[in-house]
Amino acid sequence: MWFNAAAALAEIQAGEKPGFDHAPRATRATRTPEMQPGVAHVARVARPLGSYPEITPCASDAAAYLTMLHRSGPQTCGAAASILGWGATRAWQTEARLRAAGLVRYGEFGTAQPTERNAP
Repeated sequence: MWFNAAAALAEIQAGEKPGFDHAPRATRATRTPEMQPGVAHVARVARPLGSYPEITPCASDAAAYLTMLHRSGPQTCGAAASILGWGATRAWQTEARLRAAGLVRYGEFGTAQPTERNAP
């Protein structure tokens, strides 16, 4: 048997505790002010504002979006982003450019669909 309960109880009653090879972990109740995370910890974890990259449109985005609409049918912007594996921002920016060019219009349910002049 790998654990002898009687021997462990005898050690506890005798006042002998098994030794630890490391210090016990501090909890919120036992943590001293020196152990509190400070500004250096927060600065290491936080990201500064404006650190996100700009989304630059690719020349092939419009073609990929139109091809997806022809194959899959009318889609919402979120569904299009999911199908294409894009983020929502990239998808709606591409859709907005296609609508401005007259290649895509909104259908009766608010989904993007190719215009008649852009039929495959």
